Amino acid sequence: MLQMRSATSEDMVVWAVSMLEADVDSKNLRILASLSKPLYSSEVEDYFQRSFKDLGWSFPKPEEVLRLYACDVAEGILSNMLPAVEGCREMYRVARALDYPSDMHVWIYLDDELDAVTYENLSGVELEDVIQREAKAFTESCVVHPSARPTSDCSATP
Repeated sequence: MLQMRSATSEDMVVWAVSMLEADVDSKNLRILASLSKPLYSSEVEDYFQRSFKDLGWSFPKPEEVLRLYACDVAEGILSNMLPAVEGCREMYRVARALDYPSDMHVWIYLDDELDAVTYENLSGVELEDVIQREAKAFTESCVVHPSARPTSDCSATP
């Protein structure tokens, strides 16, 4: 199941190791990868941020992260890795976290099992079909802004 969460110190160390294995290298990345338990979050986060700086990467804005996550959720709905109703609930949570942007209003209605156009109640297969349709439409609007991704392959991000 898809779930947005904060990376742990251990996640960051594992990520650093995977970056080195992918031939991405910097002094601070090597230090981060070499840290062992007990891990101190302030130390790990410091080396994580230094690694990004070394590599010329920047962190995306919170809104960009949420929108990328929403794209992942919509793709999870389409691939049936995430049950439609569960995915709809997660899309609603993202819409709420983004302060209800107009392009995500449909998820507010669908979470209440209402058709966004007719306001009729939806349920069962009919609801799932509409969620699938809206997930497809949403993924078609998913465009990754260049600043939201690092310049190198970072597919193993925490």
